[in-house]
Amino acid sequence: MIKKSLVLVLSLFFLSACHHATEEKVSNENKTGEIINFQTLQGKWQSLDDEKSVINFSGRQQKVFYDNEEVISGNFKLYDNYPVGIEDVENKTGEYIVVRSRENAFEYRILEINEKTLTLSYLPRGNTLRYERTQ
Repeated sequence: MIKKSLVLVLSLFFLSACHHATEEKVSNENKTGEIINFQTLQGKWQSLDDEKSVINFSGRQQKVFYDNEEVISGNFKLYDNYPVGIEDVENKTGEYIVVRSRENAFEYRILEINEKTLTLSYLPRGNTLRYERTQ
């Protein structure tokens, strides 16, 4: 009986500690996101996995280059939710990027962003795309 009580108390303690750490992490991400997502995206980013692949964010425009040739161009917006619905409102602090070209829409989730590094998840497949700022 004492062992069961001790195991229960310890389990509750560890679950509480894990829950608290998760809340803190989300809170820190939100504080960072409120400041930087749209502005930090601006500029040229080179893929860490394929040196021929470069993306450039300039204002509302995103261009994708491969081997110095433009292959995709479109306007982008940031959103808080995925999938993006008709009623969703753009938010410059959002973690989801939607790029609309003439032919397609491309959707990404920002996994990491700072002045030097950009990591995206290509949705809905989930491929991880890693970039380093070049300009």
